[in-house]
Amino acid sequence: LRSLVGSEMCIRDSDVTAETIAKAYYETGLPITQIMELYQISRSTVHRRLNEAAAKGLHPRNYRRNMPPTA
Repeated sequence: LRSLVGSEMCIRDSDVTAETIAKAYYETGLPITQIMELYQISRSTVHRRLNEAAAKGLHPRNYRRNMPPTA
């Protein structure tokens, strides 16, 4: 796993949307550490994106309520 620092981390972090992180965390149940590795982003970015998702109504309760029913 390549390590990113400084401006590289900021550039990389900007490519990952709040919706993507919310799906990884709420829908698939990935732990934050695995999300960090998968998207090569910092822990603070994961939390920032989850907060953005919550502000958009993608909080776990709202997120699951808006998901189509599973078979």
